Amino acid sequence: MTIIRAITPRNVMIFLCALVLVLIGVKGVYIILKMNNVAEADRLWANKQLVEAETSYTNALNNRWIRYQEDKISARLLELAPITEMKQTLADLNIELLQVEKNNDFGRFMTAYTSYQIFKAPHANAENPFAVYYQQIAKSTQVAAKVEDTFQYFIERFYAQMSSNLKDKNYEDESFKSNLWKIPSAYYHRDGKRADDLSATFKKYDEQKMDQIASVGQYQTLLNEAVSMQKTYADLELKGSWVPKKVEALVGAFLRSDVGQARYADFAMHTKMYVEYAKSVQVKSGIEAYINSQFRKWMKEAKTLIRNGEYQKAILIYEGIAEYQDTKQELQDAKTAWTAADPVRLLSVDSRVNYEQVSGGKDRFGAQVYVIATDAMNNLYYGTSDRDNHVSVLKYDAVPKGVKIRSLRIEEKLSTRNIPVIVLEMDSNQRGAWYQAFNVINGQLHPLFQFEADGYEVQSDGTLHVNNPNIAEAEGQLAVYELVNDTYQYSGIVQQFTDIVVGDLWQYQHMKVRFTANIVTVGESGVYAQMGDSLIQLQGDFSYSIGTAVIIGTFDQSKDVQIGDQMLNIPVVEVESITN
Repeated sequence: MTIIRAITPRNVMIFLCALVLVLIGVKGVYIILKMNNVAEADRLWANKQLVEAETSYTNALNNRWIRYQEDKISARLLELAPITEMKQTLADLNIELLQVEKNNDFGRFMTAYTSYQIFKAPHANAENPFAVYYQQIAKSTQVAAKVEDTFQYFIERFYAQMSSNLKDKNYEDESFKSNLWKIPSAYYHRDGKRADDLSATFKKYDEQKMDQIASVGQYQTLLNEAVSMQKTYADLELKGSWVPKKVEALVGAFLRSDVGQARYADFAMHTKMYVEYAKSVQVKSGIEAYINSQFRKWMKEAKTLIRNGEYQKAILIYEGIAEYQDTKQELQDAKTAWTAADPVRLLSVDSRVNYEQVSGGKDRFGAQVYVIATDAMNNLYYGTSDRDNHVSVLKYDAVPKGVKIRSLRIEEKLSTRNIPVIVLEMDSNQRGAWYQAFNVINGQLHPLFQFEADGYEVQSDGTLHVNNPNIAEAEGQLAVYELVNDTYQYSGIVQQFTDIVVGDLWQYQHMKVRFTANIVTVGESGVYAQMGDSLIQLQGDFSYSIGTAVIIGTFDQSKDVQIGDQMLNIPVVEVESITN
């Protein structure tokens, strides 16, 4: 109620008058200030103190309480515009430097620094009429010192990052390398030897890092990191020559360890990786001679092992080396030699099978290696391996269980280039042996012949002469077996005689012969056949008839006979067979 009563027209007027007097007083102050600023600016202008003059003219221009010499002020500030720009740019840079350090933003700092250098270059140039004023403004803002302090801040930070990476063994962020390289030499305080300083620092860091990686056996990581390092240095146009040297030393240690422990595959794998690394970074390998020498040594050792029958060790070497160089042929040759020396390897490995007869060879019957074998159950096996190491094994239930198999062999005279003939010789109760033969056609074992006999021989025409086969009509004889429908079958007895003409009979006494003669007399006095101007007598229990006949027999004796008025001595033939 008291306040409301105080608000009267009279009091309001008094308040407004007082306010106007205050405003008039304030305006008066600013009018005087502006006039003083203009006067001071004119004095400074006259004395060529242009930096201070720009400040006073700017203050006067910003004083809007009175319009006083506005045209002159604007004209003077237009002439002093370069100084105004210098002040504003350097002030903005100071603000930016504070933000950069606060946010640890090196990229933003380098952008600001680049802008600073671009701005500084023309303005600080001695030929620039405002160069002296630029130096004055820069000194007053201490921008150069602040830039240097910021560089030193980041240098310390990047060095600390290197130490942290090595301590933590974490190398994911190595941006410090390129960042340090971006910092101008002048800020290292080493008389312009920035490259030497950083090279030594990077070398120490890289070598410690590679030692750490190698110590935990991370071979591929070591090479990958080395490639990354050298790419980084190439981008920085820094040689980084210590990287391949350190890699070579560490790789050499890996390889010597592989050799010492006979880790052929590891050596080959490590070599391959290193060669690929050296090629990718285009460096000459200093350990290439050692690598090649070791491979030659192992290849020579493998050949010696094969000659000594240590095939498995040789194969282990070849398989290991194959990680780096092609040993396919050597490996195949070693396996072939092993299989040829121990043919049973071609057969399925089964501890329940006991192979009793085993034989084999190589480079025959279209196979690189072949094997023939029998087991305790009298099964017959034929196995082959081709040049692509494809293995084929045939099995045949050949012989009744309990029969003793004496031998197993390839019948050379019946085998062809691509088809083997396998012969089993077994015990026989009736004859000297029991023979069974099989050939291999279209991937199957086929029975070829079987008989009990006292032996057999393959003839040049492909027939068999079987001695005393267990056949009634051929007992005690030399029988002929001929190939009929892909198997050998009995075809008769081997007739052991000489073909002659009847007129030469006198020359073959006591010899079995075969001849053709004309039978002229069959009667009680005997059977006679014509022999030129004479006769021969035929003896033997056969049915004779007049006419031409083929006779097989033996002339052992002669006799005298009366023919007409002549007494003749004629041969007597003991006939074994006759065919009219």
